[in-house]
Amino acid sequence: MACHRDAWLVRGFAGLRDLPRSGAPRKLSETHRQVLCAWAQDEAYTAPQLRSRLSEEQGVQVSVWLVQSALKEQGYVWKRTRHSLKNETKPNFGEPRQK
Repeated sequence: MACHRDAWLVRGFAGLRDLPRSGAPRKLSETHRQVLCAWAQDEAYTAPQLRSRLSEEQGVQVSVWLVQSALKEQGYVWKRTRHSLKNETKPNFGEPRQK
């Protein structure tokens, strides 16, 4: 708290702003995020497809998780359709396997 008080006394409100922090810079710029959103609006892509397209066209190497989280921040959500859930094969425990 003393450091905040000292900064206030020396610089006023400007002294209370966050200073630049250490760490790696963001991997996706705002431009890349806008490109991802535009692609997601145009067609129904999966996150791995968006990741590979971003790599090929923009030269940016990121994880699928980062693509998903960037789009989630913009309000995009991936949901499995009922059709895909219905067609999913589930093992029948207790029944013998058919050969």
